[in-house]
Amino acid sequence: MSSPSSEANVSIVFIAKCSQCKVKSALESCEIYEDAKCKKCTTQHIMEAEELWDPIGNSAMNLYDLNTVPPRRLKFSTRRRYPDVEKRIARVTDSKRRTDDILAAINGPRATRETRMEAVAWITLCQFNCCIFGGFVRDWIVGGYISKPAIHQHPTAWIKYTKCIDKNGCSKNLPHLNKEIVPNDIDCYLLDSDFNIDQYVKCLREYGIKCEVCCEIWRGYVLLVDEHLSPFTMDMILPDATLISHKYRIIDMNVNNLFVEKDYTCALGLRSNLAHKEIDNLCVLETIVKNMKNKRFVVLREFYVKDRIEKMVKRGWTEIK
Repeated sequence: MSSPSSEANVSIVFIAKCSQCKVKSALESCEIYEDAKCKKCTTQHIMEAEELWDPIGNSAMNLYDLNTVPPRRLKFSTRRRYPDVEKRIARVTDSKRRTDDILAAINGPRATRETRMEAVAWITLCQFNCCIFGGFVRDWIVGGYISKPAIHQHPTAWIKYTKCIDKNGCSKNLPHLNKEIVPNDIDCYLLDSDFNIDQYVKCLREYGIKCEVCCEIWRGYVLLVDEHLSPFTMDMILPDATLISHKYRIIDMNVNNLFVEKDYTCALGLRSNLAHKEIDNLCVLETIVKNMKNKRFVVLREFYVKDRIEKMVKRGWTEIK
């Protein structure tokens, strides 16, 4: 394979392919995002990052080598220090959890936004064979953090919309929750290729949870749940999306590397066990949990991460250099 164009004067270069004209080009890291502009057809399409080019080593690094580590229990010293973590893991992963317990978490006298999110997570994991990762695991399941806007607002005011184009080329409203709110959303991978979104929405409504599919885009479905009560969004990622976007293949921060699965009631998994040798010890499960509990994080990649760092810092997190 020949070296990319010299115009990309960075240590790591992306080789990206336009989803429209299929022409490959070298892009600087700051240019890579889902709606990058193709230099040939000059329109915005999904730029599918296929590989990274290391000019120093003169070699390509495969982006598909994402070695998931199955969930395991935390070591005893960590469990003893943070006993609350396993309780929250069990509430979203235990398929034997009683129906009346789920209903109480949704509409009972002690129901809260967080217990309703746990109930939705349980339905997603235990009835639809998905796995949950990202901010909900970081902020709630492990961290136990709760935050609301500084200025009191009706919950419907928490939601803002931006325009997006769905997979059929139609304009849709994409919901975004106020970033001050923690936990903010639920991210999940759809492990089954035959996942039926209509059955999923019907199931939530049978439990008394209002849900709207706002947009079906290239990576999956974006849902708005509990719009008028205690809203949150869901990003449901299709199985193939992890092979389309670098965003889901390459972990941005060590504290975003965990996931939970059905019936692993005391365990956390690692989305990837790949890390730079200089920070490998910071990607150990117990270290990640400790970082989450102390609101500290390590950046694992150099691209598509600036805004995410700023968001974390505004929430009181500290970057470990």
